[in-house]
Amino acid sequence: MTEPPFSPTTASQVSEYLLERTGEAFRTGDFALFASCFALPQVLDTFEGPRSIQTLADLRSVFDAVRDSHARAGVTDLVRHCLTARFCGPDRVEATHESRLLAGNILIQPAYPSFSVLERREGRWMVTYSQYAVPEDSVLGAALGRVGADAT
Repeated sequence: MTEPPFSPTTASQVSEYLLERTGEAFRTGDFALFASCFALPQVLDTFEGPRSIQTLADLRSVFDAVRDSHARAGVTDLVRHCLTARFCGPDRVEATHESRLLAGNILIQPAYPSFSVLERREGRWMVTYSQYAVPEDSVLGAALGRVGADAT
């Protein structure tokens, strides 16, 4: 997959870029686009514990579970924006973003923050670690709970 040219000058641009690409992937069901935004293996963390994402099949499971949970909850829009981001070297960004799930103009659950480590590998920015501050009974927490908590 060929990525569009991307030359960020700020850490928040890196974060917003990946939020936009993964958001588009969720909206359109484009798993290839989604997968291009993530390095493997990696750990995805929630209050319920870490999930080990080792393979494309594991990542596909996360993608499908989240899209399914959004559909069952009536999500029509996923609104995310970067809260803070900083370069921790030329090829690493640590960022926090906030997510809102909407059904029309109705907020489905309280906004929640997420922390991500973003790294440039082989010239591409990718998510290498994610931590979501979501309880198990939230839309995202329920989806991730179906993926399985098996990281070490």
